[in-house]
Amino acid sequence: MSNLKILKGGIFIFFYLLFLTVSLAIAQPSFLHVKYNTGVEPARLALGDLEKDGDLDLVVCNIVSDDINVFHNDGAGSFSLAATLTPAFRPFFPVLADLDNDTDLDLSFSNWIAGMVTVMKNNGDGTFGAPAYYAVGGMPHSLFAADLNKDGYLDLITANWQAEDSVAILTNNGDGSFASVVKLGSGIYPSQAIASDVDNDNLLDIVSANRGSNDLWLFKNNGDGTFGSPQSYSGSIGAHSATAGDVNKDGYLDLLVSDFDNTKISVFSNLGDGTFSSPVHYNANDRPAQIATGDFDQDGDLDLAATNFFGGNFSYYENLGNGSFKSKVDYTTGPGSADIVAGDMDGDGDLDLAVANDYENTISVFLTLCFNRIRGDLNLNGTVVIPDLIYLVNYIFKGGPSPLGLCLGDVNDDDKTNLGDIIHLVNYLFKDGPAPSSAPCCA
Repeated sequence: MSNLKILKGGIFIFFYLLFLTVSLAIAQPSFLHVKYNTGVEPARLALGDLEKDGDLDLVVCNIVSDDINVFHNDGAGSFSLAATLTPAFRPFFPVLADLDNDTDLDLSFSNWIAGMVTVMKNNGDGTFGAPAYYAVGGMPHSLFAADLNKDGYLDLITANWQAEDSVAILTNNGDGSFASVVKLGSGIYPSQAIASDVDNDNLLDIVSANRGSNDLWLFKNNGDGTFGSPQSYSGSIGAHSATAGDVNKDGYLDLLVSDFDNTKISVFSNLGDGTFSSPVHYNANDRPAQIATGDFDQDGDLDLAATNFFGGNFSYYENLGNGSFKSKVDYTTGPGSADIVAGDMDGDGDLDLAVANDYENTISVFLTLCFNRIRGDLNLNGTVVIPDLIYLVNYIFKGGPSPLGLCLGDVNDDDKTNLGDIIHLVNYLFKDGPAPSSAPCCA
């Protein structure tokens, strides 16, 4: 056999071993779950630091009791009811954002039945002034704040469900008041509208999720806060909610959609020019409603959490690092899991979750305690591969970076990280040795 053939064979074997993958369990979070009573049928939530004390407070819209609960955070992730607001007209979707540029978070929300948006300015101490009302059209199902015309002030966007099928824009006058509504067409029964720069031109575009027509409509920003003709993307059955995030780390924002009528989560990958691929679907539970994204396991990529309205739970999807996701893990919340938001509520550096339980008149707060990981998965991609072995060798013998949690390097579970762990990994990967165990609550 020639030296060239030997070399080629060696290269093939090297790369085969390098990418040999042994799939193990998901990096599963453990939570402290606490419930708080709300008004009747909490529909949507918002997180924000209302008092400027450095921690995240919660606002809850209760559509049947016609009121809004304001919960203040004690700084450690425990909440107390601070106020119940009653400007009413069926409050549905709250947003906390600084609408008048005074550094305080103001409260705005869509009024489901009245066809309005209500704005209540923060007094500077987490209380709110008198409401101002703005007509937007029939049955606004969502609300989003974004600077659409690049004037330095946040505008408001609604998705107007059923009554007229439109996306409505309220342009900020520069003082937290708003001009008369401008409307864009939409698909049938738009359930949520968001703003995001999908084509990297430093302008915010609008995406509407249209549950009735089973599609997304994308409106590209013309540069002045007006919008071009929509581009339609099909493949989401019962498109109920949408969010944007760069899940495959290519520098472009992808679209994540809950398919309420198909029990799927759909991921539309950005092709790099603000157009999108056909969706990849992931199984959900019963009627996925809202989606939250964030790097929950702190491995550098965006994971997903989605509420399942009739399932009474939310599903967690771990990103494998390339924009694809592991199978879901479900966590019980309460009946009618309607909305989910993510933020560091206890100030410990990781993301926590809050869920609105519509049928139970509660909210669930899930404080992240830790992640159950796999020993030997040093690069945190949910698998044990040759690069993990290389990582461990570099750490032990060459002063390389330490594992995120030292328990990940303790492959043989003897409370030490040393040569014995390297031998354990070699035996497992190449000699059918025993698999590494899970590492409960590994950092």
